[in-house]
Amino acid sequence: LLTIANIVIGFFANRIYTKLNLLLTFEIAQDIIQHSQRLTIFYFYNRNISQLTQQINIDTKALVDFCFDFLNNVILNFFKFLGPLIIIFTMNRNVFIIVIILIIIYAMSYTAFRTILYKSNYDVKERQNIYFAALYEQLSKIKFLKIFAVADWFNKKIICYFQKLMLSVMKLQIVQYSYSGLDTGIMSIGQICLFIIGGSLVLKKVITIGDFTVISTYFSMVVTS
Repeated sequence: LLTIANIVIGFFANRIYTKLNLLLTFEIAQDIIQHSQRLTIFYFYNRNISQLTQQINIDTKALVDFCFDFLNNVILNFFKFLGPLIIIFTMNRNVFIIVIILIIIYAMSYTAFRTILYKSNYDVKERQNIYFAALYEQLSKIKFLKIFAVADWFNKKIICYFQKLMLSVMKLQIVQYSYSGLDTGIMSIGQICLFIIGGSLVLKKVITIGDFTVISTYFSMVVTS
């Protein structure tokens, strides 16, 4: 019965999520379109409409997905973080101090990488918009390309846009890998400190192996949330 209840609840929860996602995406896109309609006509001169359409579509979806993921992660991680943190505090203050230090270091590392992560992600999205707009332009002007035999020129332009996109993607990969590597390093140092302190407390018979196992489990829950 519990399994059936979980399936039914999950089904309706997924339907609500899907509907809200579509409605929010539509509303945001409509707001952007209506705002664009109020702009002066000169704003659209020499602008690639397909690029603007692609950008509205991608940015709107990314914004909605971010909002849902943020709310979901905040609610879940709050309870996954706060509960184990309180238990660690009551079981051993030294381990609690380690967790607080790790949180501070992690916050500092995120602050250091936040700007470059944002800029790299933004640059990739812009390059994607330009590249896909150029692809659309080739298809929409296929008759023009054949009549004036300028396909080679358009192909060279596509290659140029793709190369810029690849450079942006590879730069983002380096930044993301560096950040994840730093994150893993911080977590590894925390685990080492935990085993040193916890092992010494077990040897001194201040805590039992069972207590250390519990502390280690809750420690992992805190640092991964």
